[in-house]
Amino acid sequence: MNGLVGRWARSGSILAWLLAALSQRPIVAQQPSGAPSPQPLAVRVSVSSDTILIPPHETLPILVRLSRPARVVATLALADEPSTVVWRSDTAASGSLSWDLRGPGGVPVGSGRYAIRVTARDSAGGTATAGLAIVLTALPPDTLSPPPLPEMLPETVLAGHTEPWAIPIAVAPLVIPQYLGRSSLNSGHPADRTRLLVSVTVGVAGFVAFVTGRHLERHAENARLNASAQADYNLRLAEVEAANATARANAPLRVQLVEGVP
Repeated sequence: MNGLVGRWARSGSILAWLLAALSQRPIVAQQPSGAPSPQPLAVRVSVSSDTILIPPHETLPILVRLSRPARVVATLALADEPSTVVWRSDTAASGSLSWDLRGPGGVPVGSGRYAIRVTARDSAGGTATAGLAIVLTALPPDTLSPPPLPEMLPETVLAGHTEPWAIPIAVAPLVIPQYLGRSSLNSGHPADRTRLLVSVTVGVAGFVAFVTGRHLERHAENARLNASAQADYNLRLAEVEAANATARANAPLRVQLVEGVP
């Protein structure tokens, strides 16, 4: 009886030891034979090879292709100065990004060579980057020519009247010398200097009488028409200048892809 109890005790000790050993042994999950290993995270970026865009109405699409789901962010910097970042996108959960062709403070960027770099990061902590270079060329804006200057009317005119008696006096210099020079009207004696002086004096008096009867006067109707024409010109000029300012601010940009990764 005592021997049977001893065997049970020894069996219990062995079972307890086995259970303790099994509890300390790590359990390793076996990968099925032939199962593919996890694919590393990879990213590719592309833009149109040559396109013309008009800011701020159009943006540059940046297409991102991922080997597996990840969050992406893009930066755009000067190609010759990579530390000078011009634009940075928000972090996106998909591979679709776009750039509004503007830099810091919403200011349109100028012509030059730029580098686009995309960084992807997945939930497992894997990262991948890709980049490319583009060349921006600012194209001439479509501006308008200024309107032609208006033709202005004279605002002062010669006005007044001439006394009737001044007319024969005014033409006297043309007539008197001819008659004073006739011998039949001078008792056969030729005209002397005194008679010539008389004719010149009469002529000057007639000319003065004719001129002093007229004066310069402001033409109110012409002045009104000139003011209206000037106001219309100023209005059209302001409209053209405003349209040209808008055209310059929205000048088109040509975007060309540069081969190779910066």
